[in-house]
Amino acid sequence: MPPPSLEDEDVAQAAENPAITSRSIMVGSSPPSAASISRDDSSSSISGLDLNISNRSNTTFSKKRTTSGQFRASAPATTMQSSIPLRQSDSTTRFHVEDLIPISVDDAGLNAYGCVFVEVWLMNPDGTALRRVEPGGHWMDPSFANSLSSEELTQQAFQLNRFARDCPPGVGLAGTLFNSVDFASKKVYWKQIGELLNDPFVQRNSGHRMQRLHEVGLGLVGSVPFSFQDERGLVCFFSRFNVDLTLL
Repeated sequence: MPPPSLEDEDVAQAAENPAITSRSIMVGSSPPSAASISRDDSSSSISGLDLNISNRSNTTFSKKRTTSGQFRASAPATTMQSSIPLRQSDSTTRFHVEDLIPISVDDAGLNAYGCVFVEVWLMNPDGTALRRVEPGGHWMDPSFANSLSSEELTQQAFQLNRFARDCPPGVGLAGTLFNSVDFASKKVYWKQIGELLNDPFVQRNSGHRMQRLHEVGLGLVGSVPFSFQDERGLVCFFSRFNVDLTLL
């Protein structure tokens, strides 16, 4: 009988001690040599398995040797960091919706030629009254109020800017303008406040606001209707008596 080969000795040795798994026991083949395992700084090619991790700075792979002597890569030890930058703190990036109305109204007044006073009025959902939008639905040029001939008129102008009563459609200045504008065309509707005061068919609201606006020197008002979903309203632009109508 021929003497047992080295391969037969390895098989018998492994059968007696199954814990021996560090060597390659492959009948008909030889154990892997050091040349069959190549490593590179930028990529890892292990027994034909390409693990290119040059662009994965935060990912590490652990390599385990199987019972067949081959190396395999286990699951990543750490997860890759997200490439999406973190948002800044809410205090610097959060947009305050409540600031939209006053900013828009201020810009409208500052960029409308001859305008010294702006008001935004909105119809209640039940259609019974117009209310001035608060807060921020009005703007007055401070130079206009301070240019009035008396301290009493200056304070009256500031009071008109600070407060406005609700008014039903067709009553008072806002209610009269609301019933006169064309919501289909959305064109500017110009009206002399003095003409409204002299019109016997114009219903006055309590507080005589139309008259008080006229007393402080506001002679012309242009109303712009708007609608959004189920909401309707108008923006009123007030100018002095002596405004150049050809430039409006």
